[in-house]
Amino acid sequence: MMSDPKVSREFLKVHLPANIKENVDLNTLQPQKESFIEKTLGINYVDLLFKVNFGDEEGYIYIILEQQSKPDWTMALRLHKYVIQIYN
Repeated sequence: MMSDPKVSREFLKVHLPANIKENVDLNTLQPQKESFIEKTLGINYVDLLFKVNFGDEEGYIYIILEQQSKPDWTMALRLHKYVIQIYN
């Protein structure tokens, strides 16, 4: 469902912090085809990258959804790894 821009737009309207919503034009949300989650992680992970306008500049919003049953102390490191993959 999250690959549908309309669904993603509604999700972001609800979950983005107010200061980001003020600066982003969610009507310009464009899904990007790349996926950055390694295939070995299985089906419990969904990652989506969207190009979007922040005022006069383009930027990206990266959504990662995953099901976890307990806290993961490596989450910050994993997120950093995903961001590096996007830069590459």
